[in-house]
Amino acid sequence: MLTSIEDQYPDRGVTNVPIAQAIVVLGGSLNLPNDSHPLSGITNSSDRMLEGMRLYRAGKAPLIVLSGGDSPLLAKSRSVHEADEMRNLLEEWGVPDSAIVVEDRSINTHENAMFTRELLEPSGIGHIILVTSAAHMPRAAATFRKVGFDMIPVPADFLTGWERQISVFDWFPGTGALRDSSKAMHEWLGFWVYRFRGWA
Repeated sequence: MLTSIEDQYPDRGVTNVPIAQAIVVLGGSLNLPNDSHPLSGITNSSDRMLEGMRLYRAGKAPLIVLSGGDSPLLAKSRSVHEADEMRNLLEEWGVPDSAIVVEDRSINTHENAMFTRELLEPSGIGHIILVTSAAHMPRAAATFRKVGFDMIPVPADFLTGWERQISVFDWFPGTGALRDSSKAMHEWLGFWVYRFRGWA
């Protein structure tokens, strides 16, 4: 199920990505600081930020736009949003603050696209590299095109296609398979809901 989604936008590496005006990295890759943990922690989808940093260092665009706020349904009100924490981490990795722009109002993919467009349009930036998880890319790409971006999709965080030896245990039900199936169903359903609502 996941392969059917992730294969729509194959891994193109960094060297094969054309030059653009900006790299847009979508949120969803951090655990945010709280009372128990003073610093953010990366999650399984943190490849999004790693890919964005690699593209920037390769000179694919002079600007990285970080898009991600806090859903009021998933987190208590915070003074620092996910995109701000993403910026802190990229700066820790050596990306200069002058190359980072933050969009911290969005709480879903539709708002990622809409608010990023509002942020970049006054500067004449419409040709972007979009970075998000491979399973999320079909919905994200359609949504960013819908709002008018000339968009180069660069998927990250692939869950399929990694070579390893298959064992007999792979044929038994497991929590990993359930997680992957749930992710695939979430993205297929999300894509068609976005298409129905006219967002993609």
